[in-house]
Amino acid sequence: MKTHQTHTPSLDETNIHRQPREQDSPPDQKQRLHSVNPSNQTIVGEAELTPPAPAAEFVEHAREAQRAWKRRPLKKRIQRCRNLFHELLGWRKELLELLVDETGKNDLEARWELWKTCEEVADILSEADQQLEPEVEGSRWTPGRRMETRWQPRGVVLVVASGYDPLQTTIAPILAALAAGNAVIVVADHRAPLVVQSLTNIATSTGIADALWTGLVGGEELIDTLADRADAVISYGSPQLTRRIARRQATRMIPVLGRWPTRDVMIVLNDAPIERAARAAVCAACGGGGRRRRNLRRIYVQESVFDPFVDAVVEEVGTLKQGGNGREEAMKIGPLFDRQELDSMEELVNQASEAGARLVAGGRARPRCRGTFFEPTVLTGVDESMGIWQQDAPGPVVAMARIQAPAEAVRRTCDGGGYGAVSIYTGNREVASNLSIRLQASVVGINEVVSDVPASSPTTQATFHGPPDPVGSDRLRALSRRIVTVDGGWKSIPPALETRTPQRMEQVLDAAINMVHRRGWVQKAVDMVVPGR
Repeated sequence: MKTHQTHTPSLDETNIHRQPREQDSPPDQKQRLHSVNPSNQTIVGEAELTPPAPAAEFVEHAREAQRAWKRRPLKKRIQRCRNLFHELLGWRKELLELLVDETGKNDLEARWELWKTCEEVADILSEADQQLEPEVEGSRWTPGRRMETRWQPRGVVLVVASGYDPLQTTIAPILAALAAGNAVIVVADHRAPLVVQSLTNIATSTGIADALWTGLVGGEELIDTLADRADAVISYGSPQLTRRIARRQATRMIPVLGRWPTRDVMIVLNDAPIERAARAAVCAACGGGGRRRRNLRRIYVQESVFDPFVDAVVEEVGTLKQGGNGREEAMKIGPLFDRQELDSMEELVNQASEAGARLVAGGRARPRCRGTFFEPTVLTGVDESMGIWQQDAPGPVVAMARIQAPAEAVRRTCDGGGYGAVSIYTGNREVASNLSIRLQASVVGINEVVSDVPASSPTTQATFHGPPDPVGSDRLRALSRRIVTVDGGWKSIPPALETRTPQRMEQVLDAAINMVHRRGWVQKAVDMVVPGR
């Protein structure tokens, strides 16, 4: 297995673009994508871009490999996936170094991503036997009838990896798809192509068929072409890309799964531990430079503790450091991807300020800093009409609003359609429990920020305005077809009972329904004894 070597020339010094333009390349020369570290603008390496033309060939090769793979017994597939995961972990040092260089994360963020990956994969492989084994059950109302449920692989699964956490969005869905008997084609995000390619190289070196795990680097045209031929899609690209894929594949009725950055909510009540809540708010809103898939954006603070909470947040933000690369201990808040994201964040902050929000700290690109760092920003007086609360632009922003009572926070949260996670900070756990019932959220944390949905938590589709994303072992059945076989019952049943008249069938069905209801004859007896009851 080869790993991509890290190059150190500056992007400015070499005048190489992130993505080479088509008119600059000869027709017979393959295009190359240059991966750039956003923290210091140095070139990490380059990857070959795959054009959309051979997409059909990749899918056909993957389908051939999948036909042989699905014939393996389930237990052997699970064991092969377990061995493959241990092989990947054997390269963890090199993968973590490449992840830090390519995404601009610090060492802590990179290791946290790898740990979340281990947690989810462990849940997938430990539950695969139970999730995918055939199930046989009978019917208590139709003696002799037997129903058998089997889970069959869908075929070829397309995975669109994320640019910020490529390890978790590649390894976990791929191993779930392989355990279910599918073949996988993964398309790397142009911000982190080398991590995905290195994972593919490791998998190939372990003896797994090349076509069973195919790693590609390409744009949205390649993704659309592959999605039109795949049997299932898991997209961790931009929200716009995921929604477009879902609309495009709606007529084919194939599952399109995905998750994108969410605008999670924090509610701080008047009896909350202020310092602890402020520290958690800054960590959840600014961690990873605001580029995490789960991102705390809305914070509702009760009037009586609003000013002390803002002061505690500003003090906490003042301890954050930026600049340098991810291996320097001083860097706590990572960079954004490029200058376009910096300009977008500056525009959103300026719009909020013009609309009446108060800029307390930050609000601009970090001066005298080579990387694409945006200052940790604190805004107060934000409301739901402002773009900083509506758009999915990444950035380290702590945006707060005053509320008079907990009911106001519940109303404003639910009016927004519900959110993936809500954190409630209060000294009264009973109040928090009552609020959690009224909130439209898949996960509610009491005095704790929910950084991500736990691996074993069920997926709540209603809280996400788009395709759902099964988590952990839920992926196994989502990437499988459910096939139900029903055995008609005992052969000793007289054929005459199967050809009775419609009137007779109505009588039999009425009697059966009364038996299920368990009140038919009892209610009649009671009515006879106590008329008019």
